[in-house]
Amino acid sequence: MILCLHGWPEHSITWRFQMSHFANLGYRVWAPNLRGYGNSDAPKGMKNYQIEVLMEDVSEMIEASGAKEIILLSHDWGAMIAWHFAMRYPNKIERLIICNVPHPGPFLIA
Repeated sequence: MILCLHGWPEHSITWRFQMSHFANLGYRVWAPNLRGYGNSDAPKGMKNYQIEVLMEDVSEMIEASGAKEIILLSHDWGAMIAWHFAMRYPNKIERLIICNVPHPGPFLIA
């Protein structure tokens, strides 16, 4: 399974071409709207958008999919979530594909 996490200010439609490509190769592909984007729930308050909460959203999507591990494809803000998720839950990641965001380590140093 490939789970696609979009960036800001995008939404799931960003992945339409990649979804069709990978589906034609036999992959199951999910590209949800992240919390607060598109038609997704948009709870009030910054506490609802902390990285820990967003990683829990990803974890719940993986659980709902029934997959033991996934390919996590991500861009921009979705990539920052993906980096943190992969570091926290490496056993849930088969492959990590990051577009447009370096590893978060340098941000902590800067």
